[in-house]
Amino acid sequence: MKHYETQDFSLATTLQTMGFVLEFLNRENPNRVGFCFKQTDELNKIVELFWKDEIVLNPRIFYPNQKIIKSRLYNDK
Repeated sequence: MKHYETQDFSLATTLQTMGFVLEFLNRENPNRVGFCFKQTDELNKIVELFWKDEIVLNPRIFYPNQKIIKSRLYNDK
């Protein structure tokens, strides 16, 4: 299975908010964490829209997902 990895926290939060599952955290680099999602065509489209600033998300949904990812970041060691 191929994975898409990003080190961008906002992109990872956006992907989770859009319904993609954060599969695992890549901690191979001691200075940065990679957020890994199952790679699909749909995910690739969302990533492209993210970098074009063409995604609008409800902050009431986005913020709790930030908290979930931060929790995994600090607790999944």
